[in-house]
Amino acid sequence: MTMPNTNETVSRRSFLKLTSASVMSAAAAAASVGMTAEDVMAKSYDDFPVPLSKDFAPHSQRDLVLTRAAAGINPELTKMLKQVGNREPQEDIPGYSQLDNALTAASWAVHDVLMPGDSAGITNTGVNSWDLYNKDKNSNAFQFENPQHASIAIKKAAQSFGAINCGIARRDERWDYKEFFSPGRGSFGWEDFPFEPKSVIVMAVPMDYHMISTSPAWTSSGTVGDGYSRMAKVATCIAQFMRGLGYNAICAGNSMANSVAYGIMAGLGEGGRNGALIMPKHGPRFRICKVYTDFEGAEYDKPMTFGVASFCERCKRCADACPSKAIPHDDKPSFMPTYSTNPDETWNNQKGIYKYYSNSKKCLKFWGENGNDCSNCISSCPYNKPDFWHHRLVDVMNTISPGAVHTMMREMDILFGYGKVGDPEKVVKFWSTAEF
Repeated sequence: MTMPNTNETVSRRSFLKLTSASVMSAAAAAASVGMTAEDVMAKSYDDFPVPLSKDFAPHSQRDLVLTRAAAGINPELTKMLKQVGNREPQEDIPGYSQLDNALTAASWAVHDVLMPGDSAGITNTGVNSWDLYNKDKNSNAFQFENPQHASIAIKKAAQSFGAINCGIARRDERWDYKEFFSPGRGSFGWEDFPFEPKSVIVMAVPMDYHMISTSPAWTSSGTVGDGYSRMAKVATCIAQFMRGLGYNAICAGNSMANSVAYGIMAGLGEGGRNGALIMPKHGPRFRICKVYTDFEGAEYDKPMTFGVASFCERCKRCADACPSKAIPHDDKPSFMPTYSTNPDETWNNQKGIYKYYSNSKKCLKFWGENGNDCSNCISSCPYNKPDFWHHRLVDVMNTISPGAVHTMMREMDILFGYGKVGDPEKVVKFWSTAEF
């Protein structure tokens, strides 16, 4: 007879003891108002669910760290970025071998061909070219039965092409970059855009759980690059889908706008401490791509919240796991970065949003030291884990009974063994099996 693992037994027993009172409380609270689990998982809003300061303003793409690095605007940042992918493989260190390096390089292949520079926010290149706004556009505009029909059709197409979620938002100039920048061209603005966009289709593409769990090893970069390659494919297909329906459309990945803010407006999820969008069931383990179109006949999605903001106040696991200490441990969000008050240090943030501000220059510096990017803030997040029953249970409890439940959720996530970063055994495990 095989004996159960002692730590696993204790962990599960502890989980049941700690959650029993909360489950009863949650069930009673839900029953008292006739709610189901689905009812309590989210609340919707008519506008952006996070406060904005009076002096809030759109951000410039020129102020993105990766744009400055990739375009050579800031020599110090450019030097850091050049170190990414140029470190010699170390065969005696799991996750840093030629095998891992080859996996990472291959994962970026589609993105680099279709969307060159997009990961750095560079606009108007490859399939994102503004010249393609009416490529193979149908001369007859398709007429949907109603806005709901249009929304379902667009989302079904996105799902068919590989998106795991899709939302549709009104074009919102608050989140569009106020100006763009491309190497060789310099700065330019929306006056050069070929049509007046009315809607933004926002889509999420997945990243692999087991690969991301190997972070910060190069192995994890394989699913990051694959995510960007999937973005290129899905966004290209949906842009052409809209043109086939008779409407102008331009696709984008990181370029054009603040993708997290548009993801929130499109109802995909909620902003987290790590600066990423947190989505139900997938946490931050996905990438975002977008399509701008002049079609405005779809049913627009509403922003939603499901307890992430209050949970992030207490969790701080991403901040603990960040090797560069770029993610703040602040107890509360703020309208300005707290790591510095010097404008020469905080220019890379879109200020005026009530959120946690990360120091992206510190993050990029670690990328250079690591020889590749880092996903510790994704891997360590308690919302990033397989869809087991106890995770969904805690998510519901988290929404109904915040506070102490948040602390319990963090501790149980640790006890169950999730979110541990820098573990070479995860690399070994990843390369030891191939299941189809």
